Amino acid sequence: MSFLVSFLYLVVGVLNGAPGVAVIHVLFVYVFSPLFWFFVIYGALKLYGEVKIVRLFSFLAVLCVISVAVFFALFINFGPDSVSMFKENANVNVKEGYSGATMHVYGSLIFITGAFFAASDTIPKRSTRFFILLSLLVCALTSGRSALMLAAPVGLLIFFVISKGFSPKKVFHGFIIISLLSFILIYIMGVFFERDILRIISLFLEEMGEGGGSARVGQSLALWDGVAVNSGIGSGHGVGVDYIRSYEFPWRYEVVWLATIYRVGFFGAFIYFLPFLIYFLLFFRRFIRGEVGSVDRFFFGGFLCVFLASTTNPYIEAFSFQWMYILPVVLLFDKLRIGRSERNAIA
Repeated sequence: MSFLVSFLYLVVGVLNGAPGVAVIHVLFVYVFSPLFWFFVIYGALKLYGEVKIVRLFSFLAVLCVISVAVFFALFINFGPDSVSMFKENANVNVKEGYSGATMHVYGSLIFITGAFFAASDTIPKRSTRFFILLSLLVCALTSGRSALMLAAPVGLLIFFVISKGFSPKKVFHGFIIISLLSFILIYIMGVFFERDILRIISLFLEEMGEGGGSARVGQSLALWDGVAVNSGIGSGHGVGVDYIRSYEFPWRYEVVWLATIYRVGFFGAFIYFLPFLIYFLLFFRRFIRGEVGSVDRFFFGGFLCVFLASTTNPYIEAFSFQWMYILPVVLLFDKLRIGRSERNAIA
């Protein structure tokens, strides 16, 4: 159904003046890339299983943290040319106690941070667990990326609410752990790196209150006007509004779901959203039945954080980030499929 919507509104877009490069882009992003990730993820699941995949994420989390540390060290000491391997036109802002940078890895870290804070119990050793959580928190607070900063508290909320044995005692222990982590983090960042954590958090809250910044507000207003003009039916893929965010890809916007409504209408956007809606409903049905384990919580935590991030970031339209949206859905659907097959075999 998603592919049919894509093809239909690609034709509508061409009729409305979409450029040829947009046609290629839409076919890749909405058809070929999701298919690729589906087969890769399903193959990995069959070869290794979900537990080994979670363990792999522990290794990937450490690699991501190291890459961020190396990026900051190289940029501060040797300038932007030294980090061209990480990102073109890289930038780091470390003025007046603030810290922020532009790195591709921050997108993946949204999933990884949300996942591990939602299911830190998937890391067996407590010392390793503490190191990974603290390192991910440092990366989030020094990134300047609001979606990444939000991943840690969202993940913690999932851990407290969805994990088995939820109780006031667990909340109290969690409060103690969070307070300890926060104290250590503020001390390390203040003394060794001269970063003002309280100022960073204050700027983050200010940006959240402004709806993600003036650029996103401007996009939203222009796209809502576009939706009103096309009566919510859709103007087609590859067609933009008067507000230009990227001159290279003038039909692309950071507020992806609103842009999707503008492109394919309310019904088309619902079709795109439907697999995620089914995922949410099935997950909460399993939660109500008491069938959600730590691995399920891990992938749900990562998914919820990147889904929230997709409202203000175009991660879902990027090949290198689409795995974050497809992986949890494929794993849950396959688990339910296997469960049905086993019940049918018993019957």
